[in-house]
Amino acid sequence: MRPSAATRSSPLARGLFTFLLTLNLLGGIWTMWLYAAIRPRYGPVAKTAVIVGFGWWFVSSLADWTWVSLGFVPVTAFLSLSAIAIPELIVAAFFGAWLYNE
Repeated sequence: MRPSAATRSSPLARGLFTFLLTLNLLGGIWTMWLYAAIRPRYGPVAKTAVIVGFGWWFVSSLADWTWVSLGFVPVTAFLSLSAIAIPELIVAAFFGAWLYNE
């Protein structure tokens, strides 16, 4: 029996998954670099992780806003996804800060 089309992934889908995974991994690395850079100034407190998470969200939202300004993504979709992303990125920054050792 052949698998259905829904259970197979195309090379394009695998390539997109790999690209997005790499992009998010690089975003996480940048976030921990930012945390390491501002930690001496703000200290190893929760506020530092929130600042870093917000910074990650801000930079990624600027990149996503490009698609909105070009008309490829509706503003309402961008705003709702952006609202969901901010707590996720702050939690990710908390987790990275928890793992961080000097």
